[in-house]
Amino acid sequence: MTTHSQDARWEENATAITNYIKLAILKRHHAAVLRTFQARMNRVLYNYLQHLPRHVRESEKEDLKTIVMIEFFETVKIWDPIRHSSVWPLAYQRINGAMRDHIRFVTRSDPTRFYEWVNTAANMYIIIQENNTFEETMDNAHDLQSILTLLDERAQEIVVAHALRDQTFKQIAKKVHLSESQVSRIYSKSIKKIQDILSKKKGRDS
Repeated sequence: MTTHSQDARWEENATAITNYIKLAILKRHHAAVLRTFQARMNRVLYNYLQHLPRHVRESEKEDLKTIVMIEFFETVKIWDPIRHSSVWPLAYQRINGAMRDHIRFVTRSDPTRFYEWVNTAANMYIIIQENNTFEETMDNAHDLQSILTLLDERAQEIVVAHALRDQTFKQIAKKVHLSESQVSRIYSKSIKKIQDILSKKKGRDS
């Protein structure tokens, strides 16, 4: 058999052979493949979650974790190792797309699941920017929710408890195990930080 005919035979069967090998690896070494890419998948999931409101992160994290894993293995199935030496660039792109699609689907199919964070953001914006119209408030609600995620969890809890739930600093202090003065300082610093960020953003947009 000549080299030319060997090359031709390979071209005819390359896809079938590589697919067989990939499926065999996934079937027999599923756990090893997962261990190899788990850290990268975790990073992709973590980075995406940081851009979601806290309420959404808490409610959708487990579903997104499952989506990441499923999408990775689906990518391996369609990956062409002859054209692309690494599966990860394609997997990275598809995983991010799958997570975005999931959030869009949930938003459209059950909008009430996202009411809480939208309402929280809108009310917080009213408190911080009391002279804004309702339309301006809603336009900036997502920006505010993103800014809130820049605060640590304790600061977020204190701000939401005092500004939205009308809890006193004394009540909050008992819950977070701090003194009233500490809670007051954290609240003031947090509101100032939010105001500064919103002010800078408004300056850039104007």
